[in-house]
Amino acid sequence: MCGVAGVLRRGGRAADVSSAAAMTQALRHRGPDDIGTWQSGPIALGNSRLSIIGIDQLGHQPLANEDGSVVITYNGEIYNYRELRRALSNAGHSFRSVTDTEVLVHAYEEWGVDHFLDRINGMFAFALWDDRRHRLVLARDRLGIKRLYITVSANEIAFASEIGPLLLATTDRAIDRDAVDAYFALGYVPEPATIWTSIKCLPAGVIDVWEHDDVRRTSYWHLKENSLALPSDPREAAQVVAAGLARAVRRQLVSDVPVGLFLSGGLDSLAIAALATQESRTLVAFTVGFGDADFDESERAAKVAAHLQLDHRVEILRPDAWNTVVNLARHFAQPFADSSAVAVSLISSVAAREVKVVLTGDGGDELFGGYETYSATQLASWYARLPQLARAGATRVARDLPVSYGRLDLGERARRFTANADRPAAQAHAYWREYFSATERARLLSESSVSRAGGADRMLAPAIAAAGTFRGLNQFLAFDTISYLPSDMLYKLDVASMWHSLEARVPFLDHEFVELAFSLNPALKRRRGQGKRVLKEVLRTLVPAELARGRKHGFNVPIARWLAGPLQSRLAELLDPETSPAMKLLNADYVDELRREHAAKRRDHSYKLWALMIFVIWYESANMHG
Repeated sequence: MCGVAGVLRRGGRAADVSSAAAMTQALRHRGPDDIGTWQSGPIALGNSRLSIIGIDQLGHQPLANEDGSVVITYNGEIYNYRELRRALSNAGHSFRSVTDTEVLVHAYEEWGVDHFLDRINGMFAFALWDDRRHRLVLARDRLGIKRLYITVSANEIAFASEIGPLLLATTDRAIDRDAVDAYFALGYVPEPATIWTSIKCLPAGVIDVWEHDDVRRTSYWHLKENSLALPSDPREAAQVVAAGLARAVRRQLVSDVPVGLFLSGGLDSLAIAALATQESRTLVAFTVGFGDADFDESERAAKVAAHLQLDHRVEILRPDAWNTVVNLARHFAQPFADSSAVAVSLISSVAAREVKVVLTGDGGDELFGGYETYSATQLASWYARLPQLARAGATRVARDLPVSYGRLDLGERARRFTANADRPAAQAHAYWREYFSATERARLLSESSVSRAGGADRMLAPAIAAAGTFRGLNQFLAFDTISYLPSDMLYKLDVASMWHSLEARVPFLDHEFVELAFSLNPALKRRRGQGKRVLKEVLRTLVPAELARGRKHGFNVPIARWLAGPLQSRLAELLDPETSPAMKLLNADYVDELRREHAAKRRDHSYKLWALMIFVIWYESANMHG
């Protein structure tokens, strides 16, 4: 795992290696083990390396083939690199290192730019320079686990693993007004956009080929409903799923350094842990705990760890982790309001003291219908058939439900449901997690030119359209896999873990396993409001029944109670219109109303207030007012 950076000068002019070096240095947290730059003619590449496979200096990057005509800077892991290495060696290629990086170089030479990624199983983002053809190849893995950001100007193309370093390569600080609307709607900016008009993310499953200052973009993989002949019987299907997931876990345990596990107490991380311990008995598990019984899952995680004989570490996240909140908000280099990023960062910092790699359970919810929003989507079709008077009554009832500030705040969920249930099904699903409604965003940003109405709808439209080609439940699983997963969950995981030089791997998102999952009968995933049916069947064969039971969990943070309690004064200070430049973009009276209602526990505005808080921190760190 590494940090990737580089520049390609347009018009054949010589590249400035100092620009690539500066961006690479800004990525040093991603790869503290080694750093390197390389320049030839119009191209300059940089790499900060976290050594996982082939940890000696022979794996130094940027890495070239035998004659130096093909050079790569690469971030990721190729899990089938050993099989590919054998095939390439048999075809006559010579290897100087034992790294998976060198396998990519020779795979490109052997199978060509249009086909070499077809054979790759892994997570990756890389830049490859073909000196003979004066060709730059930029590529990203199929599910968007790793990312590559790009900015294009009249003079050059610059790229990097994170947004922050690219701000060193461009003077364009224009904010994407659609992205601001999307952020306050969703808590994140949907890919391929960023908050900056000049910086885009290479989409998942895409390869860009730059030649003669022109680019050819190709999608080499698409999520689709597959036609694999899989059993419909739950127990037989569970055997197929278990075998497929075991293969993915086995592949992703490959490493020359110690590997650990994130253990949340939920079913997804339990499945990964149970299968991983069948392959290795030296794993360490890491769990985030909270001083709040509604959110703390450390006791359940401890039972899992004890049964699987895992060495177990628990770290308690408390509201006094304010500096982590602020520094992480700045580090994302664009507003990102998923509060669980703080928990992922904390547990990553603990894990990084002992291991360089962890396996996580991310992706299980999107593949097997684990989110409660899938029930909301099914319920909405019934709700839409009610008379208008009945729906209006339900809205009033939801508005008056009490606030609990716990994990299961039924009042807040009911209010979100009634606000979105009248939308078309795919669009309603996209907005079940909405922070500010369109009406609320208009009020919040009423006197600001920073946002544009309807931006969220425009940014989500391509993913909604792509998911619309799927049927039934798979339509909503596909939307989350195409959009929510890379834009929120995987983005959070990559930035928060690599901030601490920790590589996070996601066996559920092995693309072969994803293809298997989208071949299953949706009834095996979710039925009568119960998700992950087939995954629970798998777990019954791996662990005692009491451990296989459980609802959806994760690194959820008790922000509602924090913002009404120990962080209340911090929040007030941050959202003070007299001292905060960012507040000049917002309706200060409305923000103050939200803050006071939340403090008085009349309404749970925690998501809104957290999003506002993160926006203000980002805006001031980006010096947008300077």
